[in-house]
Amino acid sequence: MIHSLLESNMREAIANPDNQFKDGSINWNFVDADAYHACHNFFRNDADFYESFHDIAEKIANEMNPQTNEIQLEMEV
Repeated sequence: MIHSLLESNMREAIANPDNQFKDGSINWNFVDADAYHACHNFFRNDADFYESFHDIAEKIANEMNPQTNEIQLEMEV
């Protein structure tokens, strides 16, 4: 549940143009700041927060289309 809340906040922060560089790539430091502010109180400590944050960031980065930085969802056929 907490993991899902953090993921939702991170995706919201990624969509915010203020959290992107001019080339459209993600400014992870800004996403981190937004997500930490919104969710860190739900975690036991900072280590737990950042463990989840990095897992989710890796998942999101793997979904991104490296050419356009847009989410690229794939479906099995």
